[in-house]
Amino acid sequence: MDQYPPETEKQPLIGAVPPRPMLAPEVHPQPRSPASQQYPPQYGQGPFGNINARQTNTTVVVSQQPTSVVYQQDVPAWVGSDLIIYFSIFTMLCCGLLPGIVALMLAWEARSKKDIGRIEEAKSWSLAAILCNILATLLGVAAIVTVSVYYGTLSVVYYNN
Repeated sequence: MDQYPPETEKQPLIGAVPPRPMLAPEVHPQPRSPASQQYPPQYGQGPFGNINARQTNTTVVVSQQPTSVVYQQDVPAWVGSDLIIYFSIFTMLCCGLLPGIVALMLAWEARSKKDIGRIEEAKSWSLAAILCNILATLLGVAAIVTVSVYYGTLSVVYYNN
C-alpha cells in the first residue's frame, strides 16, 4: 500500500544550521565518609556537596516604563454643542439661506474639533458660528420687520385712498 504523501529523502536546507544537541550539566558527586555526613543535611548541603560553592555573576536590569500624564480640560457646555447646530439650521431656514449654511459649516467644524480633543480650536470655531448665527438672525428679523412695515404702510395708504 502506498503512503500519501510519498516519503522522500529529507535534504538539508542550504544555509541551514543543524540543531545543537542539548547536553545536561555534568554532576560529580563528592565521596563522603559516613562520619562527616550530618543528618539531616544542613541548608546548602546535599548529597552532591555544597550547592552554594559555585558562584555566578547575575545582572538584573530593572526598567521602568515612562508614565504618561493626562490633563483633562474643563470644556464649557457651549463649545461644539448640538445647540449651535440647531441654531444654525433655524437661521438657515428662517433668516437667510447663505448665512445659515455658513453658520452650519462653522458649527459642524467646531463639533469635529471638540471630538478630536482640540478644545481651543473648537472654542474659536464655536464663537464664529454663534456670531454668524446672531448676525444672520438680526438681519433676518430686521428684514422681516422692514418688509412688514413697508407692506403695512402700503396697505394703509392704498385702502385710505
